[in-house]
Amino acid sequence: METHKVSLVIFDSTVPLGSYDEVQVEGKISAISGPELKKAIDLYCNKLFPGSTVPSTERYKPSDYGEGAEFRFFRVSILKAFTTGPDRRVQVSLARK
Repeated sequence: METHKVSLVIFDSTVPLGSYDEVQVEGKISAISGPELKKAIDLYCNKLFPGSTVPSTERYKPSDYGEGAEFRFFRVSILKAFTTGPDRRVQVSLARK
């Protein structure tokens, strides 16, 4: 992987354009591997298939998401975050209280 920087935006796509606030994030990514990969797959499956009795490893095998695979699981470490709205962008403190 060449670039470890990432930017993402989270917003409510069901409301009219310009009438919502959004969150913008700048961060760095790292691929999830090893024992953490199964945990990531479990979390993904629990969100995608709530209440399913099918084990996550029957749907998605960790070996299918390792280095060189077409699809991977990544972790984002947030470096900066902003809230935005019409004509404003405000940086949010990431300090834990």
